[in-house]
Amino acid sequence: MNPKNRRDFLKTGAAFSAAALVGTDSLFALAQNLSAPSTSEILTAASFEAALGKTLYLLTEEGQIGATFGTVTKLANSSIERLPKTYRHESFTVQLTYNGPSLPQGTYECTSVDLGRRALFLVPLPEPDANGNRILVATFNNLVKSGKLGRLVG
Repeated sequence: MNPKNRRDFLKTGAAFSAAALVGTDSLFALAQNLSAPSTSEILTAASFEAALGKTLYLLTEEGQIGATFGTVTKLANSSIERLPKTYRHESFTVQLTYNGPSLPQGTYECTSVDLGRRALFLVPLPEPDANGNRILVATFNNLVKSGKLGRLVG
């Protein structure tokens, strides 16, 4: 078995194992994700900034809800953190707005033309925006490769 096929096999096995833990209802959704565009890349603030004003579809028990990418807010990072020079720390929040029923906090299967198919943990804000739309917030805390070359120590 060549490494690429083995890697794919292990990914598929992990997805189906996770579905078994979550329940059989999620099995079909996870199986569909295997053929979706690659979502292994880390979501950065720049990837959301490029999608501002575009639609993200949330899969809920009641059906699909279209939400609009709103504000991307970069958060302050800890000043005492020490990372290798090849990585940088990036923290940010993304607000999504939608017009529809109130959704509980939780993980939702999401699809977007720009970001592909992903599972996002979303937290609803208690108050609507100025237009009466509901607001969901996703928070990200990433280690991102910085592009700088590091030295091998050893």
